[in-house]
Amino acid sequence: MKVERLEPQKNRNKRFNLYADGNFICGLSADTVTEFGITEGIEIPDTRLQEIKRFDDYLYAKKISFDLLAYRKRSVSELERKLRSRKFSDDVISDVISHLKELNLLDDTTFSEDYVREMVRKNMGRKYIFSRLIEKGIAREVADEVIDRVFRSVDEKELAMKIFSKYSSRIKSGNIQEQKRKVYDHLTRKGFGQDVIISVINEKLTSLPRSE
Repeated sequence: MKVERLEPQKNRNKRFNLYADGNFICGLSADTVTEFGITEGIEIPDTRLQEIKRFDDYLYAKKISFDLLAYRKRSVSELERKLRSRKFSDDVISDVISHLKELNLLDDTTFSEDYVREMVRKNMGRKYIFSRLIEKGIAREVADEVIDRVFRSVDEKELAMKIFSKYSSRIKSGNIQEQKRKVYDHLTRKGFGQDVIISVINEKLTSLPRSE
């Protein structure tokens, strides 16, 4: 294949369109063009073209990953899903993930610790936090270990009390059994276990005014 034209892309800085045999072949970054010494008139064998495209995909996937991680931290699985949605190949994704791990920009344990602490600040319970970590692709053993470590210094009942305080104004009507059911369901959705919920109900619900 002989390169006929190499044109800058409109509205995309530092990217070029490559043409050969009267056809558009692919878009390439300026870094790829420089790396492989691509100029108009040179011959590029098909095997070399595949190497060029893969290198360019790797650079582009890496840029997207840096942009995503600059916005917020992500788990390995979250980033993999994002890159797959952009149609990158598995081997390109694997290379990008490995590179980011080497730079300490991608680590499921660190991500989990930050996420658990954020959820604790929002007064969420262990079960809720665990389920959300699993949704984000964190391994169960990592999720369990991190939650256990963070919650060693957290009073989960105190978190549940804070949730209850915000919710209590909504359950002043109804009989005591109805109030208990509402509190139980609400705290369950927030991720608290039965023992914590019952303790909150026994301590707090008797002080609420209720209709007869």
